[in-house]
Amino acid sequence: MVVSSKGRYALRVMVELAAAPAGEYQPLARISERQGISEKYLEAIFSPLAKAGFVEGQRGKNGGYRLTKAPQDYTVGSILRLTEKTLAPVACMAPDAPACGRAGQCSTRAMWHGLDRLINDYFDGITLADLAEGRLPPAAKG
Repeated sequence: MVVSSKGRYALRVMVELAAAPAGEYQPLARISERQGISEKYLEAIFSPLAKAGFVEGQRGKNGGYRLTKAPQDYTVGSILRLTEKTLAPVACMAPDAPACGRAGQCSTRAMWHGLDRLINDYFDGITLADLAEGRLPPAAKG
């Protein structure tokens, strides 16, 4: 599994929104400047986040983006699955993968399932609030 720049940037902007005062819209230009991401690319990141109801946008003088829920109600896993479509470590574990004709005799299938569970459990155990407040599971601290 490789997380794309879109997934990494989505996490960064969601953490920024989580750290902002609750309910305040954050202007796209300010987010762009702070994160070093072009406004055009940010719009492409915010579009699926807004469609999924993770953020809401407002146009105008006091416009921008804000979270629709409390930061503790978003997991890293939910954001990455939205932006990456899958967190599967191998193609045959992806939700939309065609049935594998070798699944019954695959000696590595159980291993890949185990890794898939570890990845999903790990990312689902970290919230935006955790990231915004610098709280990470022991395995993530480096």
